[in-house]
Amino acid sequence: MKLSEKVLPFLIILFLVGTVQAFARQDEGPPPEAFTACEGKQAADNAELTERQGETVTGTCEHGKNGRLFLKPDHPNGQSEPKR
Repeated sequence: MKLSEKVLPFLIILFLVGTVQAFARQDEGPPPEAFTACEGKQAADNAELTERQGETVTGTCEHGKNGRLFLKPDHPNGQSEPKR
């Protein structure tokens, strides 16, 4: 039995697990703090929250799939503000 015949099933399983995890992360939605930041606000209102690491996230309140307002960050995924 060749080494490639032993490794191929492992690689296929690894690929499938990674694919499933990627799809699961897409459906997680905003964290609970994003909903809390928009409590008592209306759509398009400015809001902010402080992350666990102490970073302040600013953004606007938008309706989610479930109709609840959540904070949509101005700079998602840790992107910094563009330089002027």
